[in-house]
Amino acid sequence: MKLKLQNPRLKPGRSHLLIYLQLTHFFMLPQKLTIALLSGGNSSERKISLASGIAVEQALDKKKFIIKKYDPAKDLPRLVLDCKKIDIAFLALHGSGGEDGVIQGFLESLNIPYTGSGVRSSALAMDKILSRQIYQNAGLNIAPAQTLKRGEKINLTQLKKLGFPLIIKPATEGSSIGIEIVQSSATLQHALKKVLLLSEKILIEKFLKGVEITVGVLEKSNKKLIALPPVEIVPKRKFFDLQAKYDPKLCDEICPARLSKQLIAQAQELALKAHEALDCRGVSRTDMILIKNKFFLLETNTLPGLTKNSLLPKAAQVYGLSFSELCEQLIKTALDN
Repeated sequence: MKLKLQNPRLKPGRSHLLIYLQLTHFFMLPQKLTIALLSGGNSSERKISLASGIAVEQALDKKKFIIKKYDPAKDLPRLVLDCKKIDIAFLALHGSGGEDGVIQGFLESLNIPYTGSGVRSSALAMDKILSRQIYQNAGLNIAPAQTLKRGEKINLTQLKKLGFPLIIKPATEGSSIGIEIVQSSATLQHALKKVLLLSEKILIEKFLKGVEITVGVLEKSNKKLIALPPVEIVPKRKFFDLQAKYDPKLCDEICPARLSKQLIAQAQELALKAHEALDCRGVSRTDMILIKNKFFLLETNTLPGLTKNSLLPKAAQVYGLSFSELCEQLIKTALDN
């Protein structure tokens, strides 16, 4: 590009070159992206979400990004007013209202791109009953189970056929919220009623005892999917519950998992298949149980935790991505989509 400098007071030669370089430098400066960082919300995982938001805010390079924080519990009207100033929303949300497609649909109505999966995929992955059906249709192993809706008559005879112990889960909660483990028929009915208070639909699964594994999947800018190194979870109590997930004293998280190369590759392949079957986008993390060299899929998280103790950042670090690089990759992928 040639610049015609018509100001007669400017001297030719070096002055013209200096101004040209200054203008070129000005126009080539990378523009900061404005990020709407969403964390908090009204779900039972609010505290975890706020912690994820703090970690992401600290990780993002302030030379590249302008970060505006929004709590969906109170700040959505402000986000509507600011929507034209937002380049992308970074979702550090967990649980209902965050992972179930609700906030995703809201952002799409505002034409704001966002990190993570879309409306449909988020809703399907969040519903443990529907996601099980999708796993099964894709040829993936799942635990024997039955479902129960609030108001339905409890058929204890049928449930006992699954065999004890049983694990009872709300259909649409994450991070082990509201889960009950039942060892015998004596406490079964009480546990069912307790979980039904939290969710209209519940899942009653045969409790599988084996090696707990979780595998993250990350989408690169060219839409290539990468399965991160599997993390082996070793709870220091009977069950990897919510408290154990975020208290390093209550469990050991070993990455890469202590498995053979063949089993590691198999676990990664299963996570990729789950990601694709649910049509996830950007990132996911699939939990599974290994029993006698056979994997059983449990659930897929479309917005995995992003705290300092979270599983996905640990796996990414072993793969070779720092936490800052992981967050930037999520942003880049969302913009590419």
